[in-house]
Amino acid sequence: MFERIHSLMAPPVFPEDEDATRSARVLNLLLLTFIFILGLVFLANFFLYVQKSLSLVFILLFFLVLVSAYLLLRFERVRQASLVFVSGLWVVTTALLILAGGAVSPIVSFYFVVVVFAGLLLGSRAALTSAALCSLAGLGMLMYDTQVAPLPRFFPVPAQAGWVDLSVGLFLITVTLNIALRDLKAALSHAHEQLLRRKQAEQDLQKTHQELVQAYEETLAGWGRALEISKFEVAGHGSRVVDLTVQLARQMGVPESDLIHVQRGALLHDIGKIAVPNRILDKPGPLNDEEWAIMHQHPTYAQKMLAGIAFLQPALDIPVYHHEKWDGTGYPQGLSGERIPLAARIFAIIDMWDALISERPYRRALPPEQALALIRQESGSRFDPAVVAAFMQAIQNMGKDQPSPTRLHEVSYEQPDPV
Repeated sequence: MFERIHSLMAPPVFPEDEDATRSARVLNLLLLTFIFILGLVFLANFFLYVQKSLSLVFILLFFLVLVSAYLLLRFERVRQASLVFVSGLWVVTTALLILAGGAVSPIVSFYFVVVVFAGLLLGSRAALTSAALCSLAGLGMLMYDTQVAPLPRFFPVPAQAGWVDLSVGLFLITVTLNIALRDLKAALSHAHEQLLRRKQAEQDLQKTHQELVQAYEETLAGWGRALEISKFEVAGHGSRVVDLTVQLARQMGVPESDLIHVQRGALLHDIGKIAVPNRILDKPGPLNDEEWAIMHQHPTYAQKMLAGIAFLQPALDIPVYHHEKWDGTGYPQGLSGERIPLAARIFAIIDMWDALISERPYRRALPPEQALALIRQESGSRFDPAVVAAFMQAIQNMGKDQPSPTRLHEVSYEQPDPV
C-alpha cells in the first residue's frame, strides 16, 4: 500500500525544465508537511479534547485541496497546483478561525504560513495578494466578533469523533513519515551515487590529463631526437643541456610551476633549424653572409612553427630568444638586458658551456677551466652577469661533488651551438 501511495504522491519531473521540476518538488514537500501537521492536529484533538468540530471541517476541506493539487501536479500543472494549494490553505485557515473564535484565536498565525508559501511557490506579487486577503479576513472576523455577534468557540459533536481523530491522525502521520523516510533514503542514495560518479569522473579526467601530458612530453622528446638524427644538432646536445638549464633556473628562483616550460623550451631550442636548408646545415666550411642571414632566422622559424600550439606557448622564450645578447647585439630582435627573458639568458650560458666542452667537427673540446674563463669574459656583453655568477656557483658546487673534469662534462648537457 505504501508503495502505491508513494508513487501517486511523487512529484513530476520535467527533464527540459529544471525550474519546473524544482517547483514541483517544493510543492510536493509542502503538501507532505501539510499532511503531517494535519495528523498532529487530529492527535491533539483526541488527546487534548479541543474543539471536535475542527476535525470534520479540516478533513473535508483538506482533502478537497489535497486531491485538487495532486491532480494538477499529475497533469504537470505546477503553477495551478501551487495556486490551489495556497488558496485552499487560506480557506482552511479561515474556516478554522471562524470555528475557533475568529481573529483572537492562535490559529490566526497560520495566515503567516499562507503568505510565506504564496511567496515561495508563486512569487512576491502572490505573497502581497495573500497578505492582503489574510488581513481583510482577519479584520472582518474581528469586526464581526466585536460589533455584531461573538463567533462560536466550537460546535459539539459526538464523542465517537475522537476515535476518528486518532485513526486519521495516526494514518496521516504514518503515511507522511514513511514517504519522507523513503525520499530521504533515495536522496541520500542519489547523492552518494553522484559523489561516486563525480570522483570517478575526476579520476578519469586526471588520468586522461596525465596521459595527454605524457603523450606531449614523449612527442617533444621525439622531436629532440629527430633533430639529432637529422644532424641539426651535435649528438647528445639536446639531452645534455636540459637538466643543467632546469637546475640553474631553479637555483635562480624560477618557480617550480615554470620549470616544466624551461625544460620544454631547452629541449626544443633549435627546432627552428628544421626550416633551414640542408645545404647550409651540412656545409663543411664557413658560411657566407647570405647563409648566415638564413641561419639567423631559425629562432623566428621556431616561433612560427610553435605559435599555434597553446601547450607550448609558455616554452617559447628559449627557442625564440636564446641567441639574444645582454648588450643587444644578438638576434633575431636585438633585445638587451632584462628585456631578454630569464629562461633564454640562462640557457644561452648553458648552451655555450656545453658547446665549448664538447667535441665538434671543427675543433676539440676545451678543458672545463678554459671554458669557464671564456664565459667569464663574455659576462656583461654576451651574458647576463647575474646569471654568469649563478652559473659559476653551480659549477663550483658540482665540482665539489664531482671533482674530475670528466665528471663535470658528464653532468653538463647537450652542447649548444655557438651560432
